[in-house]
Amino acid sequence: MNFFDPPYKEIPIKKRNPFLRDASQLECIEEPMKVVSNHLEAAEYILEKGACNGLDFHISNVLRNNAAMKKLYGANSLKPLPKEIRTYQQTNKGRESTELSNAIASHCVSLDCELMLYHGGSLPVKEGKPFTTSTPLSTSFQPEVALRNALWRGKTYKDDHAFLYVIKIINPEIRAFLMPLDGESHGHECEALLEKGLKLQLVKMHSKKYEQKEGNKLYTMSLVEVEAS
Repeated sequence: MNFFDPPYKEIPIKKRNPFLRDASQLECIEEPMKVVSNHLEAAEYILEKGACNGLDFHISNVLRNNAAMKKLYGANSLKPLPKEIRTYQQTNKGRESTELSNAIASHCVSLDCELMLYHGGSLPVKEGKPFTTSTPLSTSFQPEVALRNALWRGKTYKDDHAFLYVIKIINPEIRAFLMPLDGESHGHECEALLEKGLKLQLVKMHSKKYEQKEGNKLYTMSLVEVEAS
C-alpha cells in the first residue's frame, strides 16, 4: 500500500536573491520543490530535514481517510485501551512482559501485505541472518516519529549511531495492535505494536550517512530496508 499516491509535494519556499545588491531590484527566488512518492523517499526526506509538518499531515490524512486503513483501525478500536497496552504507551515500560504480549495477541489485527512501517533504533539484523523478535516491536506509520524514538532519552548515546528502518510487511499473517489516532495522549505517534515472533530479514543497508542532533549530541544515522514475515 503506497501512502504516496498521489505523492507528497513540499510547499515551495521563497527567498530573497542574495546576488542582487540594489534593493529596488530585489526579487524572490523559489527553491526546487521536493516530491515524495514512496515510503523510502519519505524516510530519506526526514533523515535530511529532521522534521516536516506537511509530511506528517499527509500520512495522517491517509490513515484517517484511506478505506483500507479505516477498516484496519475500525477493527482495532478499543475504548478504553487494555490496561497493559495503556501502561506501555504512557511509560514505555513492560515491553518484555507476558501480559503485554497477551493483550496484543487478544486484540490485534492482521496487516495487509505491502504495508510499510518505520522503526528507529538498532535491530540485530544482518545479511543472510534473519532475526526473530522475542518481544512486541514498536513501529510507526510516521518516519519522523521513528526517527525521534531512535534518539529518545539517549537510547543510542553510547553508540553515536542509530538506524531508521523501513519495514515492509510480506506475510498476511503478521498481526499488530494499532494505537488509536484520537482520544489518547500519544495518538499523533501513529504507533503499531507488532506481535512478537516477527521474522526480520535485511534487504539493504544504505551506505549514505545522515547527521541528526539531539540536545548537544550529534548522531550518525543510517537507513535500512527490512522485510517482515
